Amino acid sequence: MTAFRRALKIASDRERGSGSAMIMEERSIPDPMSLFGVGSTQTIAASASVTRDPQMNAQAVDKESYMGAVMDIQTKKDGTTGVEQWMRRVYQTAGFRIEKEVTRWNIDKYGVIFGDIRPRNNDGTWGRMEDGNADHSVLRLPDPCSGEIVDFDSCYAVARMLVDEEFCVRKCNRAKASASTTNCVEVCDEKTNPPNQKKNTYNPATGGAWYAAGYYCIDRTTKSEVGCRDIPVTEREYVFPNLNKMFGVGVSNVVSPAMGIQQDTATESIRDESMQITETPQDTTTDESFAWSDISNRTLVHQDNLGPKGYEISHNTPDEFINIVVDNVQTGMSGSSDQAVQTDK
Repeated sequence: MTAFRRALKIASDRERGSGSAMIMEERSIPDPMSLFGVGSTQTIAASASVTRDPQMNAQAVDKESYMGAVMDIQTKKDGTTGVEQWMRRVYQTAGFRIEKEVTRWNIDKYGVIFGDIRPRNNDGTWGRMEDGNADHSVLRLPDPCSGEIVDFDSCYAVARMLVDEEFCVRKCNRAKASASTTNCVEVCDEKTNPPNQKKNTYNPATGGAWYAAGYYCIDRTTKSEVGCRDIPVTEREYVFPNLNKMFGVGVSNVVSPAMGIQQDTATESIRDESMQITETPQDTTTDESFAWSDISNRTLVHQDNLGPKGYEISHNTPDEFINIVVDNVQTGMSGSSDQAVQTDK
């Protein structure tokens, strides 16, 4: 419920239409076999997303206006005093990408794939597609592959829609409204800036989907690499080397097949129990003390390629766009207890 309320608060901001929140907390699980009842530490995570309908088609003005993932991670908790420390991380799930020298008869395909595309005004701001005075040869695209937290499947779908007409038509027909007059076959036959269905290269002068550059196809039956047009649609498998590299797929020094907080956790547990018995002619005193600590380490993987206002930093080659950062997130839980029992003789 706390995660939902935080996501709701983010979405209620006038400048945002969506909110996503994740809370990760460590909990100590009691162990009845222990003298003091202290057992292992377990991670409890909760997440929620909220989208406010009137804002779904609103223009994202800057990085802060984009939908982001807010992560609240507990880094320290003292079980004796109840003192807690938290760390907040905010990552954008999409970024702005600029393409130049776009021809008017190819604009519709950009709209089908990326949604809220914007032409550049004469004063450098971004207008609307219906504005006649805007420069429609320069477009700003909201690209989910340019975010700080990227989903592989979503990015793969975008890349394939750019280079595979049949796949683009299927996606287009599923997404369009019942009253839409969009001809998905005609739209998906358009060619965006490379890489597209005819070229698999990337041109830094015009900009393009760098993550789709260098794509090729494999015949699922023969497992051989051949030209995409030489393979039947049902047997054609598209491979995007730069997208795979971003996620460490097929790379020897694999970072992670997914971004965000990783599931694997390394925990160092320390348990220190002591007992001291003191006897006098009158009584026996037993002092028992117990101290414990659990230090958990996990990794947080994200892409670092956005400028101050959420625009993707431009580069000359696709390799330069890939900037994966792996952070270590450490959580420490500790506590202590003691008791003394005096028994008369």
